[in-house]
Amino acid sequence: MNIDSAWDIIDRVLADQLPQVAETLRGPVDDADLARLAQSVGRELPEDFVTSLRRHDGQHNPTALLDLFDHHTLLSATAMIDHSKMRIEALGDDIDDTIDWMTPDKVRPIMNCRGWLQFTTAETDGYALDLAARW
Repeated sequence: MNIDSAWDIIDRVLADQLPQVAETLRGPVDDADLARLAQSVGRELPEDFVTSLRRHDGQHNPTALLDLFDHHTLLSATAMIDHSKMRIEALGDDIDDTIDWMTPDKVRPIMNCRGWLQFTTAETDGYALDLAARW
């Protein structure tokens, strides 16, 4: 199944079962925001991810009460850029600055990486794509 077909199903089910959540989905991302997003993470964005953003540029969910999945709100491209900047300012992005207590064969033992692209938020949590080169 391709991304557009998946969104067709999601949109249809939300409109039928949870119209208030369906109304939070934004329209398509604009090309300028896509370019700024790719520049902010320093990587090319995956084709399926771009297709998804061209369908819905995240959610407008200011109360955080109408989340799309598992208490997570989809971030807009602009919000993804803002989250990335915040993490870099707070944690840096030096991939050589490793954390010795992390198990390197289980997780990447660094605090932050510019190539990590958080695309959902739930208070202090979120899902991210790892667009950085393999380690």
